[in-house]
Amino acid sequence: MTPEQCYAARKRLGWSQVQLADRAGLRLTELAAFLAKDASADRSVARRLLRTFLDAGLDVRALPARRPGL
Repeated sequence: MTPEQCYAARKRLGWSQVQLADRAGLRLTELAAFLAKDASADRSVARRLLRTFLDAGLDVRALPARRPGL
């Protein structure tokens, strides 16, 4: 899962970053590090986010991995 897929999924579900972090059981700083592509972001963050979106009925793996034009 990429930060771009996370952004697109969050927008489709109408969730704020705070709501996503809460639903995924993450601290907002952990989510922010992942979204900023911070090397210190743990891979488990991506797995937790993926599981959260799947549980909400959205398979983010079908979303583009990059934003158009990047």
